[in-house]
Amino acid sequence: MRSGTRFKIGLAHVAADDSEWTVEAVKQVAYQVIASADLFHPDNTQLLDGCAAAPLRPGERRLVLIDASVDRPHGERVRRWFTRHGVRGTFVPMRANEAVKDWESVEQVIDAMNTFGIDRRREPVIVIRGGVLLDIVGLAASLYRRGTPYIRIPTTLIGLVDAGVGVKTGVNYGNGKNRLGS
Repeated sequence: MRSGTRFKIGLAHVAADDSEWTVEAVKQVAYQVIASADLFHPDNTQLLDGCAAAPLRPGERRLVLIDASVDRPHGERVRRWFTRHGVRGTFVPMRANEAVKDWESVEQVIDAMNTFGIDRRREPVIVIRGGVLLDIVGLAASLYRRGTPYIRIPTTLIGLVDAGVGVKTGVNYGNGKNRLGS
C-alpha cells in the first residue's frame, strides 16, 4: 500500500492519487422485544400483530423451527394456534443441546430455509426454545441470503436473557465455544 495524503469523503478515505481507498461501514441493528404471557393461547394475537416489521396475516406461511423436547408436549397446541389464525406453518423439530450446537446444525437450518423457499423480506423464520436453538437459527438466518429476519420465542430463562434479546449468535467449532458467529 502506498502512503499519501488522504481526504475524508463521507465514510471513505481516498488517497490523493486515487490508487487506494478505505470504506468504513456500520450496520445498524434494531428489533422489538415483546413480552407475552401464554403466547399460543388460541385468543392471543401478539404473534400476529406484535412485530410491526413483519406482521403475520391469515393466508401467509412461516417456517417454524422448534426444539424436539418442546414439540413433543406442546407442538400440537402451537400447530392449532397457527391453524386457528389461518397461518400455514411448516414445522421442523430439531434436537437442541450443546452437543449439537455446531456447523452441521446450522446447515440443517439453512437446508430447511432453502427447501421452504424463504422470502427473506416477508417471511421471518420463527424459532421456539432455549439459547442453543436460538443461536443455531440466528447464525443460519444471518447467513442465508445475507440476512433473513427471525422471530425468537425463548422458552427458558437463559434463552430469554441471553439469546432471546442478544445481538450475537454463535455455534461451537473445534474445541471452542461459539467460535463461528455473527
